[in-house]
Amino acid sequence: MTLPVTVPFHDDETPLSLASRLAIANGYRSLADFLHYTYIRHTAIRRGEENAMANLSEWSGVPVNKLARYAASRKIPTWRLGNAVFSSSSRC
Repeated sequence: MTLPVTVPFHDDETPLSLASRLAIANGYRSLADFLHYTYIRHTAIRRGEENAMANLSEWSGVPVNKLARYAASRKIPTWRLGNAVFSSSSRC
């Protein structure tokens, strides 16, 4: 079910950012409060896990493939952020 108040999705936005803006727009004090009531971990949204993306898509009305584009999924020894792929040597 789409939440009562939706926010526009920006093409370069991370899923966690959208979730945070949705939480505030719907009257929650913080993203943490919102996620507490939905039983979803912020790391699941940040990493683009399938269940979390499906829920966020349902709440926001934004298709999963758009949401997951900038999810920071991590594969050892590399991880992806959008179209960029980083190795462990890229870390500071």
